[in-house]
Amino acid sequence: MSLEALVKRLGINDEQFVAKLQEITSDDVIKADIAKELMWKRASLLSVGEKVVPVRNIDTLERKIYWPDLENVSGEFPVPETATAARSPPVQFIEFDITMQMAEYRWMITYWAKARQQANWQMEAQIRAGSQFFARCIDQQILDALYAGAGATPVTVAAGKEWDSGSADADPEGDIIKAWNNILDESNVGLDEIQNVCLIYPAKVDAVLRSLKMIGNIQQSLQDYLKGSYGFSFYPTRYYDETGTTGIQDDALLVVKSEETAVHYKYTGNDIPLSMTRELDRGIEYITRQIFGTKVVPSSSGVTTSTRICKIQNVI
Repeated sequence: MSLEALVKRLGINDEQFVAKLQEITSDDVIKADIAKELMWKRASLLSVGEKVVPVRNIDTLERKIYWPDLENVSGEFPVPETATAARSPPVQFIEFDITMQMAEYRWMITYWAKARQQANWQMEAQIRAGSQFFARCIDQQILDALYAGAGATPVTVAAGKEWDSGSADADPEGDIIKAWNNILDESNVGLDEIQNVCLIYPAKVDAVLRSLKMIGNIQQSLQDYLKGSYGFSFYPTRYYDETGTTGIQDDALLVVKSEETAVHYKYTGNDIPLSMTRELDRGIEYITRQIFGTKVVPSSSGVTTSTRICKIQNVI
């Protein structure tokens, strides 16, 4: 199987990337670099976190950010026409650091696989597995950061009214709208950003949000209704824990996708090799790495959370 065919089988539709592959030789080092690119691209397609947080490439491992304190913007208004001295106080900045973490996937194409003409199949399987691994690592970092950084007043679903409880009193629509209202009321989000609002929720309740019901005298799903009325996007995740101890626990997150909310940085520098190969006694070993860091932008000085993120607690 050609590398171009492999790209298409992996579901990556990128004409420039496919064109680049046409120039590739069979050298194992270059194969490792192409496999890395395939894993990264497919991991981005699989990742929930990268769909709700802007991604930026950087060539350093640490970065210090100075962000305006948008929740406490001050100035002078109105300024007298005859004023000659500067009356407005200087802009206050929030200072925070970004530290990167590395994920590494080590895999092999055995000589036995090559002898059986199965090397391409084995590489495809390894790329799929590596993509899933990197997507899990990315989501773990991003969703952990968003969960810890939720600063808007949380919405708590009462016991017995969980979204998957089957109770007639369960009201996922009302809970989601309350969370949006809290974000709108407590943050600097404008109505023009409503199209960037994303709901991340446990995959266990996906069927509840997709099932048909009568809303406004129309048979439609809650997802379709909220998409049509508000423009929200919906992303189920398996990174949850119904016992409420890890992941996003038994909660959902309503997030405004924006660099004012959070940013996911990826290392693309040349000082750390992100793909490597070596010949072993049983085959060619490949090492694929990805280095990234995620930071929630604090709403104001003195806090580490953002009011542009709201938890909906106890949805399952």
